[in-house]
Amino acid sequence: MGHGTYLGFILSFVNFVLIAYSLFLEKIFRDLTLFQFCLAFGSLYVPASVILGRLHIRKQIRYDTGMAFNVNPGLQAMMSEFKEIKDLLRELTSEKNTRDGE
Repeated sequence: MGHGTYLGFILSFVNFVLIAYSLFLEKIFRDLTLFQFCLAFGSLYVPASVILGRLHIRKQIRYDTGMAFNVNPGLQAMMSEFKEIKDLLRELTSEKNTRDGE
């Protein structure tokens, strides 16, 4: 799980940076070292990714979780059980309130 999520992302990101530097930017900016490029790229990439991630959470995540709920029968069964438990607790508390009021 950790490799596919974090280590795989880091490796592919480093691969992307090195390829972009060697194929594109090394030929245009001859004075720019790899370290300077990484600093410049990181200072632009990190804020942009944070802003885009925040926008995704605010707009898209609601639909993503709704779709995940619709295709997961285990989650649907669990939520129906929670609803039954909630209804049972509501019924028990209303019975207790009526007995205490008598």
